[in-house]
Amino acid sequence: MSKRRRAVRRLASAVALFALGCGSSPGLDRAPQRVAGLRLHHEVSGDRALTAVRQFYGDISYVVRGWTAHYGDAPSLILYVATTGDPAAASDLITGTVDRVAAGATPYRDPSPLRLDGSTVYRMAGQEQIHFLFRLGADVVWLSADPEVASTALANLLGVAETAVGAEKPTG
Repeated sequence: MSKRRRAVRRLASAVALFALGCGSSPGLDRAPQRVAGLRLHHEVSGDRALTAVRQFYGDISYVVRGWTAHYGDAPSLILYVATTGDPAAASDLITGTVDRVAAGATPYRDPSPLRLDGSTVYRMAGQEQIHFLFRLGADVVWLSADPEVASTALANLLGVAETAVGAEKPTG
């Protein structure tokens, strides 16, 4: 895949995901230096990220912090993280996001819940990547990853064995 195509895909994914909603995992105050063996390429955080989250959401006051992190080149993955004021707000954000995906209002499809180590994780397909959406406390995480690193990345972030996640296959 060309650098230009990857850049366009990442930009389109970022815009669409912020329009959907995103989140953060406890202990992820900053982007990890490595996920699924891929090195952190760049991170956006602080006021700039929070402004972007609120701009795409429409001034959602319960999103109090946000950041994004891009890893690798090919394969690649992106984390979209937003912290809400409380677990109920995080659940609402996830429910709304899953509802929009299920209604066909996004470039993503087939939201399927998985239970992993006590957490509900929604797996979706779209834009030649695998996407996971999950909540931990007041934080929500959207992970977009190329299929060959998706399971490992999810296992790394949840702190579970990769065998618990299983092999993820792209569906589109």
